[in-house]
This record gives sequence, structure tokens and C-alpha cells, in this order.
Amino acid sequence: MGVGDLRRVVGAGLAAQCEPGRASPRAVVTILVDELSVWPGAKARCFNGGSCHLTYRAPSTEEDLHAFAAKLGLRRSWFQRHRVADHYDLTAGKREKALALGAVFETGREQIVRRRAARASATPT
Repeated sequence: MGVGDLRRVVGAGLAAQCEPGRASPRAVVTILVDELSVWPGAKARCFNGGSCHLTYRAPSTEEDLHAFAAKLGLRRSWFQRHRVADHYDLTAGKREKALALGAVFETGREQIVRRRAARASATPT
């Protein structure tokens, strides 16, 4: 399929839009969800059925994550800056919707290992 014919690329994640005749700066946007964890006694009733994280993998950006979150109906004010990975918390229902929209499942452990490896390779020796 040529770039001119490309209207939507659906790969391992969120669809990336391209204009006919122009190459996309990033062909694939990858939005991730991890495993659902149940937290007994969760303060927010909506999380009594469990929660997970919605985050992204490079070359995706924080803006890609916010755009995907908006498709899920999440408020931008729910975005959380975290030292390990900036993310949104998802309920079980929103997790299923995210997967249906193209988010990719990757365990929290796999995400941590990948991020540590990326940091190690970026550190000058």
C-alpha cells in the first residue's frame, strides 16, 4: 500500500492519520494498558472492580496519550505525572474500551523492564 493510498494505519496501537501523498512523521502510535489490579477498600467506588494504567510507548507522545484518553471520555485533569510512567487510571470497563480502540496490553513488569533498558542504553558510558 502506497502512502497516497494510506488513510489510516492500524498497527500495534492507536490509528495514525496520514494525508494522501505525505508520509507520517510516526507511522505507529502505541498506547498501552497493563493488567487489571483489584484494590480492596478502594476509596473511589468506581475502582472497586479493579483498575489499570493507560500509558504510551515511544515514538508516541504525551499528546497521543491525551488524544486517546479523550476518545475514552477521560478528563485531562485525571492525568497523573508519575516518576515511573505518566498515566491515566482506568476502570475495568474503560480498560475493555481502550483495548477495543486499539490499545496494546503489556504487563506493568514488561513496561518497567523496557523503560529501564531504554534509559540504560541512552546513558553515556
